[in-house]
Amino acid sequence: MKLTRTFVTLSFCLFISVLYAQKEAVQKQGIFSFSATVSDYNFTQRTKDSSLKYAMSDKDMFKSGKASFGFQVSYWKQLQPHINFSGNLGSDFANFPALFVKGDSIGQAHLSVHLDGLVHFMAFNNDAPVNPFLTVGMGAGNFGKQLALFVPIGTGLAFHFSTGCIITLQLQLRKALSSGITNDFVTYSLGFAQGIAGRAAKKHESHKDELIKNSLSAGKNSHSSAGKAEKSSKEKNAAKGVSQSGTDTAVLNKVAKENKVSPSPDADGDGVADKDDKCPAVKGSVENQGCPFPPVEGAEVLNMSRDSATYSIHFDFDQSILQTGAFAVLNRIVEILRTDKTLTINITGHADSQGTDLKNMQVSADRANVTRDYFMSYNVAASRIKSSYYGATRPIDKVQQWRNRRVEVTIIKK
Repeated sequence: MKLTRTFVTLSFCLFISVLYAQKEAVQKQGIFSFSATVSDYNFTQRTKDSSLKYAMSDKDMFKSGKASFGFQVSYWKQLQPHINFSGNLGSDFANFPALFVKGDSIGQAHLSVHLDGLVHFMAFNNDAPVNPFLTVGMGAGNFGKQLALFVPIGTGLAFHFSTGCIITLQLQLRKALSSGITNDFVTYSLGFAQGIAGRAAKKHESHKDELIKNSLSAGKNSHSSAGKAEKSSKEKNAAKGVSQSGTDTAVLNKVAKENKVSPSPDADGDGVADKDDKCPAVKGSVENQGCPFPPVEGAEVLNMSRDSATYSIHFDFDQSILQTGAFAVLNRIVEILRTDKTLTINITGHADSQGTDLKNMQVSADRANVTRDYFMSYNVAASRIKSSYYGATRPIDKVQQWRNRRVEVTIIKK
């Protein structure tokens, strides 16, 4: 009984600390997961009768008439970079042993339903490929005709894939708190969830960034006269139903104001009307549809000026291997460099804040080197490439760490 009170006190303290921590909580979108479960209601008794090793290795719980298979639906929410909360509703077709349920002297089969709230303490940030965690919480369920409270305590592994798929393996000892059941029991689970793919999480960019990025995602360059380019842009906008009024106009005007340029039919004075200008706040050219450089479709734009444009590509956690999405961006930059031999590029490698400074510096160097080597493999002269790396010293996002695992490529006009 003393041990039970200790578990209750510990769980209560953990829940209070988590609620307090939400003042600085990370705002992440919650996700649902679905799990297959197996409950072992004989575990504690086997441990008492023999040993923990025997109880863990016993296969009787999978046999017909003894197996207790079930299903669980969970809602996961990140509270802090290393703390998750989950609410779980599950049921299993339970085969209770004799005397497990109070008043049941022979053992019976019942549909058992349980509800619990759990706090998961993750070893790493949520997007780590393999993430061990510890779990504690509070739960309640029906066991035959009895209701009982229990404290789940356990461990698990979360596998996070680049596609957003998350697989969890969990082992929980459920400590009985009330007299409805007479023993503790163990539950194993295998869960699946589909989260947001962090490496392709363009949804997290601001509306203004989306507008600027979309404005740079133009089609092929037009080498016709200014009048033909303006007419072509009008026809394309009319076909797509593009509107220059309302919220989009307000945002573009704000961008222009921030660059100290007053909104007008041709605010940046590059000969392309604002309604057709793909870069209305930066002076460009008619050939590039109002941008200073040919557009790089699908790239995240970090900076744009008359003399330079900076794009970023992203990497998996602790990796320096180019991802599929990066090739299209790099190939487009290669085309731009081939077209204009006077252009040079500056490559900088970066890392997130996880790991040691030495490790982060090394992985940022590897990312810069693999990007430089990619350009050189397409016969871009080494004299046109400058490369450097900074580890985790220059983050661009304190919340979304995937954005910091990057290489920046800056195209520069001499």
